[in-house]
Amino acid sequence: MGGGSCDVCKEAPSKYKCPTCRTPYCSVICFKKHKVEFCQKIVPQEETNKPPLQEEVRADYPNIKDQLPSLSKNPDEDQLPSLAADITCPAQSPNTVCPTKALEVEDPSWLVDRNRLRSLVELNEVRDALRDSELQKMILQIDGSSEPEKHPQIRRAL
Repeated sequence: MGGGSCDVCKEAPSKYKCPTCRTPYCSVICFKKHKVEFCQKIVPQEETNKPPLQEEVRADYPNIKDQLPSLSKNPDEDQLPSLAADITCPAQSPNTVCPTKALEVEDPSWLVDRNRLRSLVELNEVRDALRDSELQKMILQIDGSSEPEKHPQIRRAL
């Protein structure tokens, strides 16, 4: 996956890239050291004068309701956790470590940054869509696949 050496320890080959700044690292130990000592988000100049993220998301996806599969409506909000809270792995206890997949993409602009993800979570259309059990099953199948980019649902969407 990697190609060069770890930018933190400078010894081992890098296997992963920091999701914030794309710095290559080799292990959890190096990642933690990097996050504490070196990591800085790279903010392009064009992001300094952008409209609020929710408005931008709505502008990018004006017909999001039409693009989602037909959903079974379940307005029982009490069954859902607060989606506006921090978007993290749903750990069962504070000591639980959630696994993450190493991610390498051809173009870093394909990644959704944390702020934009939070904006998407706050959209009622997305919240309604995520209640659908069929969509949940589809997401889990794609996420659990060894080659998600080759999954039939992804191919159909492209």
